Amino acid sequence: MSLHKIFTVRSGKHFALLGLLSGLMMAALWPVQRYFTSVLLWDEGFLWYGVKRTLLGDVPVRDFMAYDLGRYYWSAAIMGLMGDNGIMALRLSTSIFAGLGLFLALVLIARSCRDYDIWVILSAAVILILWMFPQHKLFDITASIALIAVLAYLIERPSSYRYFISGLALGLAAMIGRNHGLYGAIGILSVIVCLAVFNHGGLTLFSALKWWVAGILVGYMPMLLALAFVPGFASAYWEAVRFTFECQSTNLPLPVPWPWRHPSMRSLFYVAMPLMGIAGVIYAIYARFKDDIIPPAAAASAFLVLPYAHYAFSRADVGHLAQAIFPFLIGILTISAASSMKVKIRVIALLLIVSLVVALPAHRFWHGRKGWENVRLGEDIVKMDPETAQGIALLTSLTARFCNDGRSFLAVPFWPGAYAIMERKAPIWEIYALFPRSPTFQEREIQRINSAEPGFAIVCDLALDGREELRFQNTHSLIDQYIRRNFEQIEEPLTLKGFRIYKTGTVVQ
Repeated sequence: MSLHKIFTVRSGKHFALLGLLSGLMMAALWPVQRYFTSVLLWDEGFLWYGVKRTLLGDVPVRDFMAYDLGRYYWSAAIMGLMGDNGIMALRLSTSIFAGLGLFLALVLIARSCRDYDIWVILSAAVILILWMFPQHKLFDITASIALIAVLAYLIERPSSYRYFISGLALGLAAMIGRNHGLYGAIGILSVIVCLAVFNHGGLTLFSALKWWVAGILVGYMPMLLALAFVPGFASAYWEAVRFTFECQSTNLPLPVPWPWRHPSMRSLFYVAMPLMGIAGVIYAIYARFKDDIIPPAAAASAFLVLPYAHYAFSRADVGHLAQAIFPFLIGILTISAASSMKVKIRVIALLLIVSLVVALPAHRFWHGRKGWENVRLGEDIVKMDPETAQGIALLTSLTARFCNDGRSFLAVPFWPGAYAIMERKAPIWEIYALFPRSPTFQEREIQRINSAEPGFAIVCDLALDGREELRFQNTHSLIDQYIRRNFEQIEEPLTLKGFRIYKTGTVVQ
């Protein structure tokens, strides 16, 4: 009996049920995801501001610092249909996208079950949802799940059509983020080579690559068209790529919490993920050599664990672990689903307990149980921590005093959400300034500030991760000097610790 018959014979019967379950699970989670926030001025604000500008016709990357295009145009489409550019509409758009990812993951797990055990599916759904955070990164989580699904589809029964579909999905994933394009390419290309070596599917390596690359070009076509025909986009895009290589990272690194240094349940994942990646690939190749049967989703996950583990290690906090962990989770869950009842119960129970301990406290609602405040943002009411609420109150006061004529203001380096909340266009391109910039880049930003004539400036003078070299005055010394010379520093009753506030002063030539 072929792999195709074993793992697809029941899938059509349960599609509707799995879709309904995914929808119900995301709907149950929606009230929690909807009302609580703790990073609105920071990371989530980065996405929200970008989507707002996209709705107004700006182009991500070209007109403002941004992720890749996919998430902006998805969110803008959903929010445009709703006629709402508020934070709740943005969160709904990300939740819908995450629901698609959850559905794909449950299909993979259900197709690996020996019997259709509903308790396995429900337990898996709970585990997966526990790791679906932070809210503004659900696009990345869904992209990783989609790559697992399409790679499993290819492994199941290789054909020219499936090679093309795997390339198509990879191109679309790269539209969400370049890192997904890289991670997916490593995993899928490794599988393509293995399939060619074992002559599984009957296609030569050249023929398989031909269909795969054709799929990539079709999936990535919107980006290619933007590069070719949107004025100014290509130069901005390649400059962003060049700067990534210059920094040699897209994240500020944090020390890896190895279990022998920082014993905790979270630290175990930094050992378990690489081990599973290495062991899983070896076993998948061995099983193919011996003509043994393993769930295609387990094999697909094994080939993607190591590429995605890179992201978990790039900044070793729980948020980045959550964005990288889904190949590991789906691999464990699909293997468990295909195992004996005794193994299922033990593995799934252990994974559920560990997920509750590690992931649940990282959800924003967990921190919002006590002491958080209700704050109105346009038509929406959001619960937020007192510090964020105080920051928004400060912004509201300053905007009313110094920008009541519609002028913009300057918020650097980490508050892109300030522009989204106050409905103002940022006077700079780099709305989230993490890494040191060259004098040439800073001079261009100063020209933009001069042209915008902001009514006030607020500078977050914090040492990110406790590193003095990452203070704004050190990473962007020319812009910081410009602010000090051309704005007048003021004291405010609501001033937050570590912030400097300026109003427009006499311009120094």
